[in-house]
Amino acid sequence: MTSSGPKRRQGKPDRLPEFPPDNELPASLDVGPFIWCSADVGITATGFVVYSTGVAFTLVALSKGVSLRYEDPIAESPLGGISSDRVAGSLRFGAHGVPVTVHSGGGGENRLTIDAWTPFPADGDLVFYLEWPAQGIEYSEFRVPRSAAATAVVLWPQELLADRHRSHVELTPSFLVRVEPWAEGTDLMRMRVVQQGPPSIDHLDSLALSICNDDSCWPDERNVAANGHNYDEVRNQVWAPYRFTPGTGPNGINLR
Repeated sequence: MTSSGPKRRQGKPDRLPEFPPDNELPASLDVGPFIWCSADVGITATGFVVYSTGVAFTLVALSKGVSLRYEDPIAESPLGGISSDRVAGSLRFGAHGVPVTVHSGGGGENRLTIDAWTPFPADGDLVFYLEWPAQGIEYSEFRVPRSAAATAVVLWPQELLADRHRSHVELTPSFLVRVEPWAEGTDLMRMRVVQQGPPSIDHLDSLALSICNDDSCWPDERNVAANGHNYDEVRNQVWAPYRFTPGTGPNGINLR
């Protein structure tokens, strides 16, 4: 078998955005209401706002008897949708060909609220689907037209933010902090702080160091008192293997 022409190189597809763009004001989108009801539950997809790259919305489910409380964390199904297994059965919500990213969610026994984001597919409209067979809600679809993306207001080029972030990273000083013996045969230690970059910053006029306690588990007040200590004094102490020697200068801080 011979090839009829040169092989086309398969390019890596562009990654779909997981968040709305930071340079756009969204436009409200009137694509509803989308409401599904049965004897015991009701579901709506509402609050649609559209960006040039996708749609943000809220999914709300109510129940008069069926538990909507999480039994397992919401996970993405293989089709890129939201799947939540409960005693009542499986509630499936998603979009064809693109993932639905859950940005926040909560609720209780009789209420479930999910804030989500879905990017537009590479071409064509955005088509959502929903079903909850165990509650009598059959499979259905609804569509968000791709043309709605044109209603978003672009404030400035996306590259502007990327360039500013890149400049910030390039101009952010980096340091090497090292604790080493002060001299052979002594238990004194010396801390060295060395500027490693970036090359565009040749020197710094000053450097301020802040030392704090990274242990969030404070000592128990009753145990401290039982050992004859003042709880407030213990709590205000930064606990570490070494302490700074009082009176040392900035060019050679000793630790012991």
